Amino acid sequence: MAPRSMARYRFRKSFRVSAQEAYAWLTDFDVDDLKRMGSEGTREVVRLAPDLYLLIDHFRRNGRTVRKSKLVHLYPKEHSWICTYIGDASNRSQFVYRIEPRGRHRSRFTFTGLQMVPGVRAREGARLARYARQLQLEDSAEWTALTRQLHEALGVPPRAPAL
Repeated sequence: MAPRSMARYRFRKSFRVSAQEAYAWLTDFDVDDLKRMGSEGTREVVRLAPDLYLLIDHFRRNGRTVRKSKLVHLYPKEHSWICTYIGDASNRSQFVYRIEPRGRHRSRFTFTGLQMVPGVRAREGARLARYARQLQLEDSAEWTALTRQLHEALGVPPRAPAL
């Protein structure tokens, strides 16, 4: 078996909606989710149990069709969910999403990524750190776009430009 290491990374976003509103919108999985995230492709949503989903995404990358399957466990009382990738190159990578209340109409989102990295040994620390930073920047940018869409969908006016 090829060596694997775990790239760990985290980022936060501020939401101008309650934790309950953000959680409800973000966990309302839909076939159009990939479009919301700025990706072309299709998503199949399979509800396995009240708080358990299988999400199957198909999209093009480097001229090939890629399939990613994710098992998503919801934890509504904690406003969190855990997504575990299954059956592909990032097999067993896991992502933890948590929304914390920060007042009546504010909340803070924390994303923690635990990405399996095939072909990289744990002792290659600098290489692994660069890869983790790249993943953090890519995922954070995606969530910046989702945050804008969340606010727009829930009727939050855009922020006034800084003077």
